[in-house]
Amino acid sequence: MVLFGYQVYVWSNEGVPLEPVHVHVAKHISPHGLKIWIRKDGTCEVARGQNKRLIPAPMLTRILGALNVYSDDLIEKWKERFQEASFIDEQK
Repeated sequence: MVLFGYQVYVWSNEGVPLEPVHVHVAKHISPHGLKIWIRKDGTCEVARGQNKRLIPAPMLTRILGALNVYSDDLIEKWKERFQEASFIDEQK
């Protein structure tokens, strides 16, 4: 998915054990893309310490708003890909 010129993607291997539902966002697909957690209620949260001048704040606000709109679809795609899903807010 592309939002406002930024790629939104997941990796095929998201850790063992599988990390909670999240996407990466970057201008170009890269292992250094910004990680954004998707909570169980569909809201999004930037992973702590992740956005060190990668995405300007106004653009990040737009991206988070769009991800909130598409979060149900993203969660469903995660479940299709990994056959399971946990959420960051279940682990706090």
